[in-house]
Amino acid sequence: MKVVILAIVLTVLAGATHAVGAVAAPGAPPAPLLTIDWAQLKAEGKLTAGEFVAPRDSGAATTLRLENPNDRPKTFTLVTLDKPGITKSSWVLTGRVSCTGIVGKGYVEMLHRFPSGTVHFARTMASMGPQAMLQGTEPWRDFATAFRSFKSGRPSQIVISVVLPKRGVVELGRLALYEGDEAVNRALGIK
Repeated sequence: MKVVILAIVLTVLAGATHAVGAVAAPGAPPAPLLTIDWAQLKAEGKLTAGEFVAPRDSGAATTLRLENPNDRPKTFTLVTLDKPGITKSSWVLTGRVSCTGIVGKGYVEMLHRFPSGTVHFARTMASMGPQAMLQGTEPWRDFATAFRSFKSGRPSQIVISVVLPKRGVVELGRLALYEGDEAVNRALGIK
């Protein structure tokens, strides 16, 4: 597998927008810790994986199109978040995804590097729901991949990737990173 990461590493949250000081109204969903916007990354010259797809109308969101044209595994490293600012013991990455002609079972991955040197990951590998794997052809749907850290502390780096085992196309909308049990439960549909 080629080391795609070297051209893709974005340091100090480049291309990510922090929601510093944002507080959600009572009963409203929590505010994201940060968002990842493909249009912003493209404008900053930091979009290094996939192809930016501009909105077709003023109300549409920007998307990132990832295509594996081969029958070999391919990892698309989307963004590396150095010092993501997580302060709670649980967090979740959310977004929207669509799939076209994916052969095999792909996934969205959050790879976590901790100050102690340990590495852990979370992947969308469920058979259904927001943590469902990427397979076949699917219309736009919400996805989420969550992580809970008990002993490892808080991550010093998070690498967000999409992995396709063989050919297929994935489109991703804007991504958001939330922290805390309430946000995780909401994203995973747990009441």
